[in-house]
Amino acid sequence: MLRANPASLLATNGLNEGINLAGGVAARYARLLAPLALVQAVTSTTALFVFLFGVALSVINPAFAQEDLSLRSLSQKAACVVVAGFGDVLAGGSQESRLPRE
Repeated sequence: MLRANPASLLATNGLNEGINLAGGVAARYARLLAPLALVQAVTSTTALFVFLFGVALSVINPAFAQEDLSLRSLSQKAACVVVAGFGDVLAGGSQESRLPRE
């Protein structure tokens, strides 16, 4: 795939990495300004939005993005989003307990 269309592939990958870097920097900056529990709650919704955008793109423009929209596949993906969110909540709670008390 890289040999067939290297410019497009590298541009897409570079854009993806730039957006990912900006999101990571914004999340770290938010952790400096806001309470940690609030930031963790907001950032734990990332998996949910990836899931929703994937389904929406598959319904709106199936030529652009193709997701398996069967009931079994969607329920598995939804369960994974719930487990990931639960893990984020647990990880956020353990980080907050290590903060010094004022």
